[in-house]
Amino acid sequence: MRQRTEEIARRRAEVEVARDVAEEEARRLSEIQERIADGEAARRRAEHERLRLEAEVRVRAQKEQQRLKETRDRVDEVHKDIEELQYRAEEEERHLEELRGVLARARSEARKRAETEEILVA
Repeated sequence: MRQRTEEIARRRAEVEVARDVAEEEARRLSEIQERIADGEAARRRAEHERLRLEAEVRVRAQKEQQRLKETRDRVDEVHKDIEELQYRAEEEERHLEELRGVLARARSEARKRAETEEILVA
């Protein structure tokens, strides 16, 4: 009976040790699962933030592309205006040269008439 009691005590001790080991492993497993869950939550938050930032960057890029297009359109329009003004200035300059020629001819004719009148009067 004593041997049996010792055997039972030894088995209880083994069971107690095994239970302590199992509880420790369960605690560590629980901690590991908690860290995994925390890691997954952090990964989901990071993914959500990445998607939000991608969308924000995409919107900003589209706005900048639109502004760039508008600026290029305005530059093209200003270049056309400048070309038109240059053309008009050149036309005005040609017209002015024609008028200068007409004026020079008129002055020349007036001088010739004045000279002819002086000759006739004299």
